[in-house]
Amino acid sequence: MIRRPPRSTPLYSSAASDVYKRQVYVNSVNHGYEPIDFIKKMPLERVVYIHIAGHFVEPDGLIVDTHGVDVIHPVWDLLEQTYSLIGNKPTLLERDFNIPDTEHLLGEIEAIHIRQKRQTQRQEQANV
Repeated sequence: MIRRPPRSTPLYSSAASDVYKRQVYVNSVNHGYEPIDFIKKMPLERVVYIHIAGHFVEPDGLIVDTHGVDVIHPVWDLLEQTYSLIGNKPTLLERDFNIPDTEHLLGEIEAIHIRQKRQTQRQEQANV
């Protein structure tokens, strides 16, 4: 699986080409900062696509980026906030293990589509 664009260009470097919702969220909890503030400081004009995935919470509260469980509500909220900053971008739902049945995965994909539709509606209302 290619996780980032295979080549860099002056405008779209591989290192800055996507916003990892799950990593931003995971790191914000583990290191004690606001995830949306971190995202706002990124070069948002370089975002090409977004990855979203679930994570595991250790008994001591440490969050581990696993791609093995469902996306949680705070991460969905962060995705929607990010769309409000950069508009809709292609969004990849990652699941590397504990893969549920197709119907369940399609439900998570539909959750992405719902947030993208809401962003489109907000943009259309702003242009009226």
